[in-house]
Amino acid sequence: MLKAAFITALVALTTSASAWLPNTEPHAMNERDNGIFVYPLRTDPNNKRWLPATKKIRGVNLGSLFIYEPWIDSQEWANTGCEGEKSEFDCVMNKGQDVADKNFQAHWKRWINQTDLDEMLSYGLNTIRVPLGYWLKEDLVDNSEHFPKPFTGQYAPTSGFYSGYNYDRAIEWLEWMADIIHTKKEYRNVGMLELVNEPLNWDKAVDSLRKTYYPEAYSAIRNVEDKLKVTSKDRLHIQMMGSLWGSGKPTEFLGDTSFTAFDDHRYLKWDTSVEVSHGAYIKKSCSDDRNTDGPTIVGEWSLAVPDDAEKTDAWNPQTQKEFYTKWFSAQVHAYEKHTLGWVFWTWKANLGDDYRWSYRGEL
Repeated sequence: MLKAAFITALVALTTSASAWLPNTEPHAMNERDNGIFVYPLRTDPNNKRWLPATKKIRGVNLGSLFIYEPWIDSQEWANTGCEGEKSEFDCVMNKGQDVADKNFQAHWKRWINQTDLDEMLSYGLNTIRVPLGYWLKEDLVDNSEHFPKPFTGQYAPTSGFYSGYNYDRAIEWLEWMADIIHTKKEYRNVGMLELVNEPLNWDKAVDSLRKTYYPEAYSAIRNVEDKLKVTSKDRLHIQMMGSLWGSGKPTEFLGDTSFTAFDDHRYLKWDTSVEVSHGAYIKKSCSDDRNTDGPTIVGEWSLAVPDDAEKTDAWNPQTQKEFYTKWFSAQVHAYEKHTLGWVFWTWKANLGDDYRWSYRGEL
């Protein structure tokens, strides 16, 4: 079973990102906006091809839309008919394909709709990060695999992904998606595809990811674009996890790195090198340079703190709002200073009065 590819698409919501909370009315985007990058004329493979432009990516992840994480909203999980199930895979397997399809289609309509998108625009957000899974292309799904149809999703890589068979499936999916993006008007504002989300780190299993999967996936997307005669200004940016993630240098075996970008996920919650105190968190975030291999986007971050601290008085989200506001600002300023921008995890969650995982809940 293929358990990888939290392949993601970065979708532009607006053509402008003028302010954290905008002073001007944002407007809908009608085409792919490459203004977030400056395009040097040089094509030296040793040269960083992209430098941040004046615009900054400011966005949110659509967590629990196409892959449901029950902890984000247990009530919605129950409404989808999956109460007591650990994952979509388990829910579909136990409830049956037809029942699950009907329930998940209703969830997709409820969870993110036009009202959500309008609200994102009103807050000055210009980007959404959408997790996608290989089973969207149904002929790639084995008989032993159970997912809602039609379905896109996010799933965490396991050791089973790092094989030629699963690389081939992922590449076929990328070719298919690249073709759709460039030929379907509805996808005209998709600007970036991420090859895999959060691969294993500090593990030899990912050597083949860099040696085989990344080069072949990159070439496959470019070959599709060449066949479609896509102009240089309309090529997709291809994203990989940056070196700070711990899976090695992503460009190590790439012959061409044009139109590449890099993803970084920054959760102090799991960084044991940082003292768990308000002062230490603010200090670290203020100077946090997450730029590594080239154009970098902090694709996931939140206000979550370690499990053993999150329910204490010192970290209470209701009584410590001043701290969380300062910490939010510290992260935003650092990410915009050192990288192309940020995408918060996640847009919304139903965690009572705990807003630390919910952008919408923070406002």
